[in-house]
Amino acid sequence: MKRNTLLLLLLTLSCFTSCNTTQKEENKPVLKVTATTNESLENSSTYAIDINTSTTTYIGSKPTGKHNGKIFIKQGNFKVKEGNIIGGSVTLDMTSITVDDLNDKEESQGKNVLLTHLKSKDFLDVVNHPTGTFTIHAVNPYNTSSSKENKEEFDSKFKPLSNDENSVVKPTHIMTGDLTLRGVTKNISFPVRIEAFNTKLKVQAKFNIDRTDYNINYGEETSVADKIKDKFIYNTVNLGFNVEALNPTVSEEDPTLAPKIIDVFEKKFGIHEGKRRNHISGFCFSGYLSLKDAKIGNYSKSNVFSKKPLKVMGRFSHKGGAKKDESAPGEYGMAFEVTLADGTTHNFSMNTLDFFPVSTPEGFMQLMQAKLSGKSEDFEKLKQDHPEFKNYKTHYKNKPKERLKNYANHRFNSVNTFLFEDANGKKTPVRWAFIPRNEEITMDTSKKVDFYADMSMLLRKQKELHWDMEVTIANENDPINDAAKFWDGEHKKIVAATLTVTDVMMEGSCDVMNFDPLALQEGILPSDDPILKFRSPTYAAAFVRRLQEKKHMNK
Repeated sequence: MKRNTLLLLLLTLSCFTSCNTTQKEENKPVLKVTATTNESLENSSTYAIDINTSTTTYIGSKPTGKHNGKIFIKQGNFKVKEGNIIGGSVTLDMTSITVDDLNDKEESQGKNVLLTHLKSKDFLDVVNHPTGTFTIHAVNPYNTSSSKENKEEFDSKFKPLSNDENSVVKPTHIMTGDLTLRGVTKNISFPVRIEAFNTKLKVQAKFNIDRTDYNINYGEETSVADKIKDKFIYNTVNLGFNVEALNPTVSEEDPTLAPKIIDVFEKKFGIHEGKRRNHISGFCFSGYLSLKDAKIGNYSKSNVFSKKPLKVMGRFSHKGGAKKDESAPGEYGMAFEVTLADGTTHNFSMNTLDFFPVSTPEGFMQLMQAKLSGKSEDFEKLKQDHPEFKNYKTHYKNKPKERLKNYANHRFNSVNTFLFEDANGKKTPVRWAFIPRNEEITMDTSKKVDFYADMSMLLRKQKELHWDMEVTIANENDPINDAAKFWDGEHKKIVAATLTVTDVMMEGSCDVMNFDPLALQEGILPSDDPILKFRSPTYAAAFVRRLQEKKHMNK
């Protein structure tokens, strides 16, 4: 079965995930990732690879078609010293290889048949070689002279992508290391794009390897028939990876607080396999973000504020557990990922709160535990320990009750403070809100309320739905690092951009996306708000759990 072969290789990929060091100064980058060479690992920091959120891909080709899939990482780490990546190692679970373009109902090329073939001695020989490894030796700045010559392959409709075609957009570095597959070790180098966010490092790459370098050949070398079959499988395998690593410092007080909060969510809202732990009910949307007022460039150099509309994929949601009845007014969320012109992304994650109920992650944990118990004494203790919660309760008690509104008619707030940075490095504290300008939807609560059906109907009528991004510039005395305090009084505001929603879907790619609010582009930085910084590891903890469940569900 000439079919597959593809691959294996991919493995290499995954290897590289990374992280960042704690930011002590606002203008100090998490990782400089400027250059690294073979040097002593003494005094370096070790970052564990997130084996659940990092992905590796492969494409194997033959004249009659292509196959693609993944290989999962078993374990690994990244070595960082003085802000530079200087080493690391990855162990790949070769037994975990998947085939993602076939299903088990296809008679001649069923997924299970192909998987068995790939794992056999014909190719990966996973019984004798259950793991592959990649050891990083150096990461150096990219330059055009780093480009590789394309390997000659015979022409066909399904010829593998060349090095130029299978290349990451705007590479920043060259990664070099030893790749070991099927017991054979080869030193390889390939371009990567490393993005140092404020709380994470993102590493992406696309490159090619020659399977025959690792004795990954079809069948027996002594068999003439097998050699002929092998000639009809391309030697070039296209690889790719997209890996992320969060700052390992989840909480200075308690590094296990994020998973503990997810535990409380599960006890409160139940476990819905493959679903979010909070904001479980909702649906996806797509559209674009467009610049509205170019003056925002005086405050932020971010390419999120682009003259050219940028693609958006996002999700509207109800706070809490699964909602079978949507007729009771509640708190709602809107989150979306913006894809920039160079392929990089930026997240917005908001809700309908005016401000947060507590000021610290520990306070939020106490709040969730009180909600879980439902005991009045637990809430009284919360008010004593966190007086800001009393202020929150008073605010919402005195706030006029609103009628039931669909997502299309809600204002969504950043709640937390962020910092805009201009081209000269000047930072300005801001908060923002996405304010709707859509036709009001009348919700008939005498019938079964359906947010999705109502929004779909409005979208068909209006063709598009719109929210304006209103940026509020902080006054001198505004609390910057406390999400539990509201900004009162007059403020300078700029309507910086417009979100346009063109389609909604009950299910879609947003279901497997992690809308980490700290996945930010240059020009937009997080404040030192402890709630904001804690959101990222909490989102990640929940994301990992549902990915693990999806992996189990798909077996």
